[in-house]
Amino acid sequence: MGSKLMTAAEAVEKYVNNGDTVAISGFQTSALAQETIEALASRFDETGEPRDLTVIAGTTPGLDMFAKEGMVKRVIAGSYLFSPEMAKMATSGKVEAYNFPSGVIAHLFRETTNKNGGLLTTVGENTFVDPRICGGKMNSNTTEDLVTMKTVLGQSYLYYKAPKIDVAIIRCTTCDENGNAVFNDEPSYSFAVAAAFAAKSSGGKVICECRDYVMKDSLSAKDVKLVHLFVDAIVKIDDSAKYYKISEKSNYNKVVLGKAKLALNPAETMEASPVKAIAKRAAMEIEPNSTVSIGAGIAKHVSDIVAEEGAEELVCMASESGANGGVMQYGEPFGIMANHMSLLDEPNEYDFFHSGILDAAFMSFLQVDAKGAVNNSMLGNIVAGCGPAMDEAYGASKLVFCGKFARDAKEKVEDGKLVIESAGDLQAFVEAVDQITIDGGYEIKQGKKIVVITERAVFELTDDGLVLTEVAPGVDEHADVLDLIPFIVKVSDSLKIMDSRLFSNETIDLKAKLA
Repeated sequence: MGSKLMTAAEAVEKYVNNGDTVAISGFQTSALAQETIEALASRFDETGEPRDLTVIAGTTPGLDMFAKEGMVKRVIAGSYLFSPEMAKMATSGKVEAYNFPSGVIAHLFRETTNKNGGLLTTVGENTFVDPRICGGKMNSNTTEDLVTMKTVLGQSYLYYKAPKIDVAIIRCTTCDENGNAVFNDEPSYSFAVAAAFAAKSSGGKVICECRDYVMKDSLSAKDVKLVHLFVDAIVKIDDSAKYYKISEKSNYNKVVLGKAKLALNPAETMEASPVKAIAKRAAMEIEPNSTVSIGAGIAKHVSDIVAEEGAEELVCMASESGANGGVMQYGEPFGIMANHMSLLDEPNEYDFFHSGILDAAFMSFLQVDAKGAVNNSMLGNIVAGCGPAMDEAYGASKLVFCGKFARDAKEKVEDGKLVIESAGDLQAFVEAVDQITIDGGYEIKQGKKIVVITERAVFELTDDGLVLTEVAPGVDEHADVLDLIPFIVKVSDSLKIMDSRLFSNETIDLKAKLA
């Protein structure tokens, strides 16, 4: 067996060609082969090749390294939240661009591996990825239908076309001389193994970047997640301090790797604010002995509240990164968990989400409309992508949406009340959302409970539309809420005042409730 060890420049020169479809792993910077992708981008800058690539990714800032006109023809991604330059290219039509649920992308790699041609699922039905709406296309230059409808035994499904993968570019912690790969110092395995399998099944190649390069037969078989048969090139990272980051903040951290547990630093808590009030109220939706998923944005702070209240051992919080149990690491980028009890590959984590075991999914929102549709993926220059939202909605029994009533409002909390200094013009409640990420009406018909939480009021979605159930202390239900919503909202017969503790530094006794 010849040596697979190459420099990053040698690997991309040898294995990445014009027109190739390239799959990359990476959740935040974990499992992201940054040095190799930078070498690919440098090659393009110097030679104009490779051109016209198709890039497939889940949730990673790595897409921005491909954001060069001519280098990429098409991009398929679950989230653009951490790739603003690629998001600009996508929305401006400089590349063909698709936004699919992250879990769908993860499972498409499996379908490619098994040569099944595509994925039948109802994830994304009645949303912007439904081909009857726009099929996940992000601009008018994107014309190929990668999602169609199929009927099987009388049941309608979305059918996502499985991609042929020419090259997978992934990262692990350690490779031996043969190419056996270990991921022990990655806080997320991302799509690395699934992408490698899909590439080899397609007759493609796998470039595996690693921090450590060791002798053959020196790794424990129990640690090896990817066997050498699936690795064509090994790139030993030259500068680990620069290129082997497990997050934007940390090069190595036992807590986020699940190798140690750490008590919460009392100083690492949020100050009382309207955003914290939303998160505290959302945390009140957690039931004893429940399993919940935590989304990005304001919803992320639900995890912070659970930690502050000392209730992390009384609820199982799950992240799309693959980590289950524990809490979001305070101060780290979204999805980096601490004190977790298990870590799954992302495709397996989406099996977890789809299985129905989630009691609740906490997600942020940008807009809610008269029909109960929710937009948390794209609004003006905010291009987040749907990420795992549709996957979580598919599997959870209750959906809890968290967001500001008006994004530009000036507000503060004071003496257990919400003080509105300026009402704001960027209202979240609209006649029709710009993009349907979650169709609340459809989800209600599936038996889900849906709660929408803002700093001013709490709503529940019913078969009859939105119902106002709570208003914040200090807020006028008509002048500050109902009169600003451009459609009829019913008022509950048992309308309540939101708990004043939400608008102060007082705890909400979450631990006692969950115990």
